[in-house]
Amino acid sequence: MDQGRAPDYDALRAEMHQHYTQLQQDLAAALPVAGTTAVAVGASQSTNLDVLGSVRDQMVEVSSDYKEALRFAREDGMAHPEVKDRMDHAAQRIADMERFWLTPDRLATLPPDQRKEVEALLPKFRRFRQHALNFTVTPDDLAVTSEDAGKFATSLQTYVTTGALVLPDLHKGRPKTTETPRTVDVPETATLTADPPPYSQYAPEMSVDVGCLPCGRAHIAGSFAALQSAAEKAQASGMTDGEVQQRLAMVQEELTALMNYDWTPEKIAASPADEKAILDQVAPATQKLLDTVKTAHSPEAVQDAASQAGQVWAQIKDVT
Repeated sequence: MDQGRAPDYDALRAEMHQHYTQLQQDLAAALPVAGTTAVAVGASQSTNLDVLGSVRDQMVEVSSDYKEALRFAREDGMAHPEVKDRMDHAAQRIADMERFWLTPDRLATLPPDQRKEVEALLPKFRRFRQHALNFTVTPDDLAVTSEDAGKFATSLQTYVTTGALVLPDLHKGRPKTTETPRTVDVPETATLTADPPPYSQYAPEMSVDVGCLPCGRAHIAGSFAALQSAAEKAQASGMTDGEVQQRLAMVQEELTALMNYDWTPEKIAASPADEKAILDQVAPATQKLLDTVKTAHSPEAVQDAASQAGQVWAQIKDVT
């Protein structure tokens, strides 16, 4: 190397990433998860290690993010940038896990017995996701989310390394003030009654007849995370890489579902005035993002889509 000139960092980083990716693929093909049978790697298949190892890695990141966020929140409050940045990153990882790694087509690559075990985790994961993304608004809430994330990370780590699944024992009760993202003034003379059942147990924050901002956050967070990963992968391995195309397809599915069901003109028009003002801005931007993804035929175009998704996410991530 020429001692008088700095190396091309970007080119070196891309080359090292390619070597690292190839090494991961070679190891995944040669070393199946303990207690499992390896699955052949193809354009639309992953090994067991790909699915479970990736979910484990991301949940460890999530647990780390929430623990660090909690340390800041206890001293500096929930609005501190260090808290918000870590919670933002965790939300993206959670959405990526649910909407890319834990989808039925990926779980179908697992042996039947193992798939059944992993599917047993999904109801608990959804409950964790609901609280983490929509109801973590105080340091006490964050402590619950952080503890539950740690339990999930430990459970997945144990499963990946030993093949033994231990379902995490998540918190069942939440303070009443954190079970709804909105504060409603109740007259002192009012008679308190049991809350009606939610429109959806899967997404209890969802309403049947109005645009759903919490639902949109989940779709946008997952799309942003997927596009960031796709852009990095496309830059290193090219547009023909299977994971790039899978993530682009996933984003189109997420945004199409969002625009066709949650953010329709009728639901936006029926939304409360404050939510409508936000949706009037982010819905067109989301449609533009979808159009960009559909026509992304180069690494540069994927990076542009990721940048657009980041802008949409910035507009909606803190709205409750």
